[in-house]
Amino acid sequence: MSWNMIILPVVASAFLAVGGYSAVSSLKKQNLIKELAKKNNLVFKNKETKILEKKLNKKLAIEGKGKMRSFIKIKDLVKDDEISVFRYIELLDLGKEDPDEKPHQAHIGASFEVPLDVDLFFTSDEEKEFFSLYPEGKLLSADRYFQKIKPVLEENPHKNTVTISFRRGRALLYVNTTAKSKESIEDLQYLVDLSRKIKEAV
Repeated sequence: MSWNMIILPVVASAFLAVGGYSAVSSLKKQNLIKELAKKNNLVFKNKETKILEKKLNKKLAIEGKGKMRSFIKIKDLVKDDEISVFRYIELLDLGKEDPDEKPHQAHIGASFEVPLDVDLFFTSDEEKEFFSLYPEGKLLSADRYFQKIKPVLEENPHKNTVTISFRRGRALLYVNTTAKSKESIEDLQYLVDLSRKIKEAV
């Protein structure tokens, strides 16, 4: 028996396993969003995914040599008059030589409109510490909008790091999950509740 006859079935099985896992994972995320929609009277608006994709790419783009941020494959979009929740893939490169940085990351995020002059991109963690992602080294404490948002985040910490960005009148929030902590309905509800509180604060 040749090696090809042995290897090919193994490779084919591996591809099928990966494909099956991806399909199951995708279905689980879709069901989470459906559950969230039911609890919060959000309506599926999948016909608007291309509109939102263009809006996010226009509003939340970052500038600078070696830096980029874009959004693709938006799906399972649910929304009300204020908040949108959806799945997507983010392509993010902050120009750092970080071997652990993954340029393509799948998220479930919440987005909404904010004042045009808010310009923040930072993380918030359970220890109530905040770290500016862009522009690098920005003094968050000197930003008047951050001062409005900070009390909301301190009163509503999450066990995982949360990434929050505001640019050109658009906000995007998502929970940074790990291999051991996939998105849960509690995470999605947290994003909706936090989005509404932040929107009210700014």
